[in-house]
Amino acid sequence: MLRFIKQHIYLILLIILLVVFIVVKIPYLSLPYYWDEAWVYGPAIRIMEAHKLSLLPDALPIYYSRGHPLLFHFLGALWLRIFGTSLTASHLYALIISIALIVLVFVFCKNLFNKEVGIIACLFLVLQPIFLAQSVLVLPEVMVSLFSLVTLYFFIKEKWGWYMLSATLVLYTKETGIVAVAATGLWFLIEVLFMKRKYISLKYFILRSLILIVPLLLIGVFLLIQKKMNGWYFFPEHINYITSDKSGFADKLQAYSASLFIYWGRNVLSTALIVALFLYFFKKKHLNNKANQPILILSIYIILFLLASSFNFSSPRYIMSMIAPFMIIVAYMVFTTFTFRLDKSQDSKSNVMLRSETSRSMAYESPTSRRGIASPQCDKASWGLKLKTWGFLFAFIIAVCAVQLFIQIPTRNSSDHNLGYADCVKVHQQTVDYCLANHFQGKKIFTEFLMMGNLGNPYCGYLSEDDKFHDVSSHFDANTQLCIFYNMEGADDYKRIMASAKLHLLTRFELRQAWAEVWEVGK
Repeated sequence: MLRFIKQHIYLILLIILLVVFIVVKIPYLSLPYYWDEAWVYGPAIRIMEAHKLSLLPDALPIYYSRGHPLLFHFLGALWLRIFGTSLTASHLYALIISIALIVLVFVFCKNLFNKEVGIIACLFLVLQPIFLAQSVLVLPEVMVSLFSLVTLYFFIKEKWGWYMLSATLVLYTKETGIVAVAATGLWFLIEVLFMKRKYISLKYFILRSLILIVPLLLIGVFLLIQKKMNGWYFFPEHINYITSDKSGFADKLQAYSASLFIYWGRNVLSTALIVALFLYFFKKKHLNNKANQPILILSIYIILFLLASSFNFSSPRYIMSMIAPFMIIVAYMVFTTFTFRLDKSQDSKSNVMLRSETSRSMAYESPTSRRGIASPQCDKASWGLKLKTWGFLFAFIIAVCAVQLFIQIPTRNSSDHNLGYADCVKVHQQTVDYCLANHFQGKKIFTEFLMMGNLGNPYCGYLSEDDKFHDVSSHFDANTQLCIFYNMEGADDYKRIMASAKLHLLTRFELRQAWAEVWEVGK
């Protein structure tokens, strides 16, 4: 039994990590939707499930598709067809994708680096608040991260058929999937122009180029159909979000970089990475190292994603697609440089001690027990030596776990990139339940965008079709009878209406940083 555990220790650790992760996420599965999953993605997969399953642009109303490729919606709707349309089922769909990402991170590292790096990267990933939040949210960013990493993996392993499939999947998940294809294309050009210029034939160049182009041609088919059906290739509203001025681009680049490398405890990882990079080159570990290629490709992917995101609408949750590659890079670099290695004299002395221990132990063993089986004393000495050489790495991992578990994960706000979203959802649910209990469906209600959806759209998960409210708007006038305010949005409206209208507080709900109030308008 002990031998089995030692032989499969990292697989066992991965299973334990997954079990703990799943147990932690179970209470979040039945929560209603929040922000983008409430007004776009959650209702979208419900609508597609109720009508037709398709990847074509007309499978959803434009308001819900937003012109995006529809693989995420299609798979989600198919999942609901099989397992039912409950909130738990839809969030379980997101959880399965997140579990697949964790497993993929381990497989990626195991096959390109080693199992130790794999388990460290998985641990760091699970400890990220943005991953803990989005792991059960019906949002496409985790799937983009999953298919992007698969695409990079098959490119590195030169599995070209699987590469074309995975690259097509990521492109059909969301437009930002183009970054994974761009990263592989850029690396190919670097090889052609600099690293392997003398060894690449024209035939090889043409064949590889065709392989890289095929996924682009396939997503091009979707865009051409969209142009024919809707009159545009990309959703016009999203096109208007693209930043064209340098200052706006620089501000977003700074914001995204800070979110990825500094906020939510990632400053600890970034600092360790900087130190590790110095040691990596100082100790000349980069020389003839096969790990250089995957590390550089992951780095190119992150850089390109930061640049692409900085042209787009600013939202911190978009960095989710970069979190897994960043964790892999940090895990490899700290493992490679933070483990204390014995010098030759120490190593020789240790080997003599181990051989001596082995000889003494074998003197008391039967002939059968000597057949290629290491003695317990030798095995214990080997593990003790291993623990000594990994001491600094263990200390760093413990420090990261402490920072995340006791400082960062408990820190909450109203965004959907940390667990604070759950508090907001619960407060919203209490508010909707209060309005239902008091039969306010016939009243004219003023509120902000999120609560308008919660009260008027059953697909948001807060009420049934029969209970929805019909006169809810974000326009306050003389006929308004109730006002619902909350801290997630509408601060200016709150101040304006409170100062100009006669209001009577009916109730207030509060949970940590989240609150909501229901006010009656006096005449």
